[in-house]
Amino acid sequence: MTVSDAAGRRADLLSALRRDGILYADESTRIVGRAGERASWMLYCWPLTTTADGAALIGDVLVDALAGFEATQIAAYGFGAMPLMSACVLRGGGRYTGLAVRPEAKKHGTGRRIDGAGDKGRKVVLVDDSISSGISFTKGAAALESQGYEVEGAVCLVDFSRRGGAERARARGYRLKTVFDIWDDLEMPRTDRPPLYLRCLPDRWSDQAVPDGLHPADVARLVAEHLVDTGEVLRPPRDFAEPEQGPGGVWVSFRRIADDKRLGREGFWHFDARDADPQRDVVIATARTVKVLGPTLTREGLAQLKLCVTFFSELEQIEPRDLDFSRYGIVARSALIPAKMGGALPNTQLYTSSVEQYRHARVRNAKIGSYEPHTLFRHEVFKRPEPGQTWPAYGEDQRLTDAWTHVPGLGEQLTRRVRDVIAAHEAGSEPAGTALPDDLVDPSVTSVAVSLYSRGLIGCSVSGRGTLDELVVGAARWALADRRFADRRAQSHGVDTVVVTLLHDRELHGHVSIDHIAWKMRAGRDALMVREGPRWAVFLESVLSHFDIGKTQVATDLLAKAGITGGSPAWSTYKATSWATTAERTYPLEFGGRRRDGSGRVSGDDLEAIVTHLLGRLDGAGWPAYEISAKNATFLRTGTAARCLHALAALATAGTYAGREEWSDAARPGVRFALDHLDDDHVLMLPGHAGGPTADAMLLSAAAAALPLDEVVERAAPIADRLASWIEPDGMLLGPGTVRATAEQDYLPGIALLALAEYALATRRDVPVDWGAALRFYRRRFAEVHPWGLAGWHGQLWPVVATLTGDDTYAAFAATLGDWMCERQLRVDGSFLTDVEPAGPGLYTGFLAEGLAGAWRSAAEGGDALRFAEGWRAAMGFLDRLIVRPDDAYWAPRPDFIVGGIRNQPARYGMRVDATSHALKALVGGLVAEQATQPADAVTA
Repeated sequence: MTVSDAAGRRADLLSALRRDGILYADESTRIVGRAGERASWMLYCWPLTTTADGAALIGDVLVDALAGFEATQIAAYGFGAMPLMSACVLRGGGRYTGLAVRPEAKKHGTGRRIDGAGDKGRKVVLVDDSISSGISFTKGAAALESQGYEVEGAVCLVDFSRRGGAERARARGYRLKTVFDIWDDLEMPRTDRPPLYLRCLPDRWSDQAVPDGLHPADVARLVAEHLVDTGEVLRPPRDFAEPEQGPGGVWVSFRRIADDKRLGREGFWHFDARDADPQRDVVIATARTVKVLGPTLTREGLAQLKLCVTFFSELEQIEPRDLDFSRYGIVARSALIPAKMGGALPNTQLYTSSVEQYRHARVRNAKIGSYEPHTLFRHEVFKRPEPGQTWPAYGEDQRLTDAWTHVPGLGEQLTRRVRDVIAAHEAGSEPAGTALPDDLVDPSVTSVAVSLYSRGLIGCSVSGRGTLDELVVGAARWALADRRFADRRAQSHGVDTVVVTLLHDRELHGHVSIDHIAWKMRAGRDALMVREGPRWAVFLESVLSHFDIGKTQVATDLLAKAGITGGSPAWSTYKATSWATTAERTYPLEFGGRRRDGSGRVSGDDLEAIVTHLLGRLDGAGWPAYEISAKNATFLRTGTAARCLHALAALATAGTYAGREEWSDAARPGVRFALDHLDDDHVLMLPGHAGGPTADAMLLSAAAAALPLDEVVERAAPIADRLASWIEPDGMLLGPGTVRATAEQDYLPGIALLALAEYALATRRDVPVDWGAALRFYRRRFAEVHPWGLAGWHGQLWPVVATLTGDDTYAAFAATLGDWMCERQLRVDGSFLTDVEPAGPGLYTGFLAEGLAGAWRSAAEGGDALRFAEGWRAAMGFLDRLIVRPDDAYWAPRPDFIVGGIRNQPARYGMRVDATSHALKALVGGLVAEQATQPADAVTA
């Protein structure tokens, strides 16, 4: 075809697709998406592909799109792609042959998965009607590659852009050609509908209006009662009792008075503050909530409910790094389909971090995909419950709801009173000192717990009746008489640390499942209570943290503690606020350790403690323990070899930086121990440990960091040769036994390439790596899919390659990665908005800080260096929440066992070895960069 003919056929096909290629849902046609969700339309090419003219038209357009490919074999994966493949073969002028790829091998006949006149010496292109998530392409390519075919890429009629499929394909080095875009060419609807409040207007307005000058919640009640009685909605009042602002939206909640269970909450956001009318919005949101509750809601039922009106401040568009879960609610809104949106309140029961809040809004509520562009907004929250009614202290700025817990001196007064009881107990007398006044704490405090420690717990009790002073004194006395720990108390030298915990803001959850209560409980922040008849038990918030167990396990263990084996127990959660006191000081607790105020950071002063902790994990062979149990002071000696090797490399790196030969010496036996466990193919086979290509790569890295030059050359060269053999001509690294379509492309390639560069730099031996090709491949991958795992490793890799080759242009990619990480680093705490930590930020912050340190070292000076330095210091600030200092170890049977270690997460005391080693390497990397960017006279001084 000529160019003009091709353009004409393309235009004809576009018209045909608009006319016949979209199937709409109606009463007789139900459309369901891949995830089971209902859809209003779908791309449906069968009316074209099953007609002679339609098939010829599609074949001509696809053959024109295929002109730039080398492949002469066309493959179809799945039923819908078959007619497209046939059309291409028929209209291709004899250039193409076809392959049919089944989702799984045929159960009878030849048993083949791939049918057709296949030739494994010719490249293959997959053809399909569309690409969205890319699942079909990935499965088809993987099936072909596993049978020895080389897949060049894909040609698709329609691209559902920004759904990830096209990006993922290109990120793996495939060529991808699409003919039309579903939004721009087929013009499927993605524009926003009218403002939300207009879509919420009631069907029937009353002739009557709400009286002026009422509280917003009283307005809501009158509207609800009138709507239930008459089916009509009262008109809005002209004003409230006090001025109210809701420029960002209004929501109305109904809860049962008896147990606080929320029955309904509805409302809307205003993306244009000029649309706001607080009086009108309260009425509309109330009517919307009543409608959702349904016709079963009666006037008598309303009398059993309490109401709350929530106003949002003006929606402020923000960057991801401006999220702050403790203060702001957020809204995530798709830029592709603006009608897709979802919100999340601050300081809620369900999660404890900005990362989780963001995921809740974007993924769970808005259903916005990973590659879908979206806008973030934040807003303040102001709740107005009915006068005289209590309301759960969640969903607002934590500084407001929990302000009383930060009153100076409160912890000192509470813990001093417990010390009075202990002194009196030892003297055999009544407690001296002044009784605590009830108004010292918030009225929501219903119970007090006292825990006593001396190299482990030696007594704990909860008191739930009486005045505040009676609660504290009673809990202290019962803790001193706790029979469970009588032997420990007898062997101790007295109480070293006292912890007082206030249980407040109880939330009754009723007879719910373990999964439900685990979902509602805030990890490391909430105490949990269960009751059935006379049996009951309580776990304080520190149980999850100190015992390093998940929320479901907490609930299961609590049932066992209470002796509840069946029935339908009732659950409650409490906010828990704790203080610890020793002979030297009193300090607030958070997640079972000392609460950080955000001013500290891990620094060079911590280097000795971190290294000492790692040294304490080494066994007789010099091999580090994979995990430790802080509660039992025991080691877990089995795990993942690569992570243990990373710890050895970190030890050696720290020794080199600090000039501490004994640290480097300590790393060598473990590396040699691993080298002694290579099989004949130079594959690490370490008993009790998971190995694989990542472990082999990390062994090369550890050997280059820890061993003398001649030993590295002698013992590690075969590993380097093996790793280099995994690299494809285009720079992609494929581990053994993998195929391009499904091979992991972020962690293993980053580790292996870094190990090869470090080995080459340490030995000054050439390695057969085309660094330019590798850079081009992984730079393209990052541009397409922005994977966090790639960012962390490649931020370290390319500055090393720049040093190795003497070509500073390689370091520019590290700067690109550093910029991207800094843009997604939360200002509030220095963690990163990653997609790899579903439970919230933790040890990966140290890993990413390694990448930032690498970018900083390569930047040397200027704006980039300043930005990366600030990002690295902020990450060190977050790691300050994870490092175990002496004040965090008051509860442990062996405090020295855990001090200096890095926790996996703020809320738990699990300490995997790589949590500490990543933090150590990030610390050393930043200290090196800091020295490199200081003036020479400052370094000398």
